[in-house]
Amino acid sequence: MARPEETYALYGHEEDYPELQPDAMFARLSRAISFRTVDTVRDAGEFSKLHEHIRSSYPRLMEAASFELFGNNVLITLEGTDASLEPLIMIAHQDVVPADDDGWTHPPFEGCDDDEYIWGRGSLDIKGMLFAELEAVEHLLAVSGRPARTIVLAFGDDEETVSAGADLLASVLASRGVHDALLLDEGTTSHMDGAAFGAPGIRVQTLCLSQKGFLTLRLTAKGSGGHASNPFGGSSLEKLAEAVVAVRSSMPGPRFSPLLAQAVERLGLEADDTLIASIASCREGFPFACETMAVTQVEGSSPASNALPEDAAAIINFRLLPDTDIDMFISNVEEALPEGVGLEVARLTPSARQDSPDGPLYGGIVESFGRYYPGITCIPLFMVGGCDAIRYEAVTAQSIRVLPYVAPPDDEARIHGIDERISKRSYLQSVRALIRLIGNIC
Repeated sequence: MARPEETYALYGHEEDYPELQPDAMFARLSRAISFRTVDTVRDAGEFSKLHEHIRSSYPRLMEAASFELFGNNVLITLEGTDASLEPLIMIAHQDVVPADDDGWTHPPFEGCDDDEYIWGRGSLDIKGMLFAELEAVEHLLAVSGRPARTIVLAFGDDEETVSAGADLLASVLASRGVHDALLLDEGTTSHMDGAAFGAPGIRVQTLCLSQKGFLTLRLTAKGSGGHASNPFGGSSLEKLAEAVVAVRSSMPGPRFSPLLAQAVERLGLEADDTLIASIASCREGFPFACETMAVTQVEGSSPASNALPEDAAAIINFRLLPDTDIDMFISNVEEALPEGVGLEVARLTPSARQDSPDGPLYGGIVESFGRYYPGITCIPLFMVGGCDAIRYEAVTAQSIRVLPYVAPPDDEARIHGIDERISKRSYLQSVRALIRLIGNIC
């Protein structure tokens, strides 16, 4: 695993904004982490504590903007002075995944602040981004006053599960006539070796202009049970295994989607067959070149080793490239299934719209990252996972998914895991990057 110093060597201009008060900023984030805003628990009291913490921590923003609650979902609107400019919407989510104390160096909801890190659940995913956004807007109000462009901060409460909060906030904005907005949401946190895309020696950061489609299929096979001494016709689990192999064999090969083609072109490479094969052959590049298939659950095992299973099912999760025709993909899976195996769609989220890497937000991010992370090359791409940005497509002209902190790889690996943490140096640099980004485009 790369050392943190290798990531910090990519930073630049850490002397900017000397008026910032890092210790106070770290204390505000640490306090935010202490609130157990776990979506699956749905403790409204914990969310209320977080809301009051926001209100009391950012007095200039609270005086200049409206603060609205829709259930546990927060909408802060800072009206700009020029109504002709489309708004900037910055989103983040308040909720975090569950955590217990087992194995943690510091308890996950203590918000421990030591000399180097702020520890705890949500420090990276993504209370760090939520509070960096608040810090940046508060700072800009102090030094520049009200912005020309309206700024909207939208913080959902259940991104880690169903994103109903983001749907609600997006519908509120649509009902108010917000459209053609620019939107910033979470994305990847760490840089990648450009070798994954055929450009070794270049550190790249993906600015995600789309996200892959999410499809979960449930395959089912009938079984009558009985004694294992006479498995005539094969068991239900055997049929499922054959079906899984057949589906795997039917998966399409690697290819350049439009955004991947633009990414490699930005790196000065030609999008040809040799390059796509190379991208698909490494762990880091594989999900950007391919539709992926993961068998995640099997149901219906026999209670005994000498008994045949009855009905059985397998759950397969697919992540589909942004330009994939989902109906055709499902049809191809159905055609690949052997006789006697059924299929049902358990969950489907289409891929996001593929936005253009042009316009003020994309250019502003490239400029800001170029100053504060000069050792990194930004490329347009898509998320292989998902986030709330897709819920806002009806009100946005361009959505970009990237976290403002460029974290050491060892820290990124802790997201959703034990000992999640954010380095104080990374957090402070993320605030600088957002101050410059928001200041330039707003």
